[in-house]
Amino acid sequence: MVLVIDILSWVFLLAGGIFCVIGTIGLLRMPDVFTRLHGASVVDTLGMGFIILGLILQAGFTLDPRHELRTIAGTATGFGCDQTHTPHLVATQLLLTDTKCLNGTGHRSAR
Repeated sequence: MVLVIDILSWVFLLAGGIFCVIGTIGLLRMPDVFTRLHGASVVDTLGMGFIILGLILQAGFTLDPRHELRTIAGTATGFGCDQTHTPHLVATQLLLTDTKCLNGTGHRSAR
């Protein structure tokens, strides 16, 4: 049973790492700020979800209050709040200030 949990944990950790790398590549290839924000926030949230799930499986399920599971849960909560609100705040600020953003070619967007 321990071997199955270890294999499943590593599958989640590798899947999360792959999603984070894909998100980073997409971040570099997207044409403007708004699509970069959207692409990075969606894919990185999924990748970090997989990584956190893999870490929870590695930590194990015990009721010991000094266990790593509490730290992992706190990290997941902090990341979930940060990753979902920061792109929204950046996009709102760009729209409110009518900032002209650079697109992927280095030219100003036509917005």
